[in-house]
Amino acid sequence: MMLPSGNDAAFALADYFGTLLFDRKQVAVVPTCPNSQFINMTAKYFLKEMNFNAQKLGMTNTYYDSPHGLMNKSNYSSAED
Repeated sequence: MMLPSGNDAAFALADYFGTLLFDRKQVAVVPTCPNSQFINMTAKYFLKEMNFNAQKLGMTNTYYDSPHGLMNKSNYSSAED
């Protein structure tokens, strides 16, 4: 993730793990990302799970909208989280 790239690695990992999570849970994907037209369904599911886990950890000031977190105003977090 720390190599210069077009964030292809972040999207590839989100796609891969999103597929694993989706297959394991067998639930419908609900797009919750404002920039959803740029993200495939399995990556959206991965982001949904990331946000769910952030809530479970008590991270009330964190929201993930993309797997890479760069140049996206919809991603946010606080120092407390």
